[in-house]
Amino acid sequence: MKPAEGFEYYGNTIYWNNYDRVCQIHNTLITGREDLDWFRYLKQSYGTFDHAFFVNCGNGWVERDLFRIGAIRRASGSDISPELLEQAAKEAAAIGLPASYALADVNAFDAQGATYDLAVNVGAMHHVAYIDRMTRVLAQMLGRDGIYATFDYVGAHRNQYSWEMWSKIVEMNNTLPPRFRIELRYPSLHVMLHTDPSEAVHSELQEECLRRYFDLEQYTPLGGSIAYTLLYQNHALHAAQHEPEGAAVIERIMAADAAHLERHPRDNLFSYWTARPKREMPNRAVLGRWENEERAREEAAQRDAGRYYPAGALEILYGEMEALRARAAS
Repeated sequence: MKPAEGFEYYGNTIYWNNYDRVCQIHNTLITGREDLDWFRYLKQSYGTFDHAFFVNCGNGWVERDLFRIGAIRRASGSDISPELLEQAAKEAAAIGLPASYALADVNAFDAQGATYDLAVNVGAMHHVAYIDRMTRVLAQMLGRDGIYATFDYVGAHRNQYSWEMWSKIVEMNNTLPPRFRIELRYPSLHVMLHTDPSEAVHSELQEECLRRYFDLEQYTPLGGSIAYTLLYQNHALHAAQHEPEGAAVIERIMAADAAHLERHPRDNLFSYWTARPKREMPNRAVLGRWENEERAREEAAQRDAGRYYPAGALEILYGEMEALRARAAS
């Protein structure tokens, strides 16, 4: 399970955390201070880690930033892209970060007995199909006292949002000044399976699997049910984020997002957490049951062209709309 040939993760994409005000709000939720990000908060809370492992590390920007602020001394990571790993190794060497990287499919990753005092997941575990297996591997890598730190998408699998949540997005978009409205199209499962079948493959299972193997020290929901979609690739609003009108619109979107999260906590899309491996792991019978459930789920999806769940109403309706557009264009 990997992206299509030519698919790139690092491009000129605008996400909600590319807005300064969104970052300030996230900082406040996580650290209590809008000027303290979670990288520095991690160091402030736990000191400097000797050796950190980075899940699906990509081009290595996370470990380099943590190294620069003195949060880690050494880094290891794995990814499925040899090009990104080459870039990660080159840029780590350029700043004096001792780093080692392994080319590996995270769904079959083998730690080979290695141990670390920190494991970091930044937008990585929502790409893992065998999510129970990899969460267990992370717990084993960290031993008794290691820390698992995460900032990741934990919302609806493959962005197949609920009817109620999507309705709120549509309604909020319609209230924005015309120049800040975006063209809304429900996320296409067909397109996602074609371009990157790993995207948000089991994002909504992250917390469940986390609690099987870890004891939480902090878990902070960050929302996103409304704001994430309305700020994504919103070039006009991003350009105007520091202008009075743009700043006011962002504030209104984030306020609506927070209010929706308070009323509908299950609609949370992003979370931050730190956790330690459980002192006592589940017994062999329980582990075996989870392994069998995961294997059966993945084998069933392989037989069904990557689909895990029946099509929802929004997928069907928007799929029909896209088909009509295609016929009209031809």
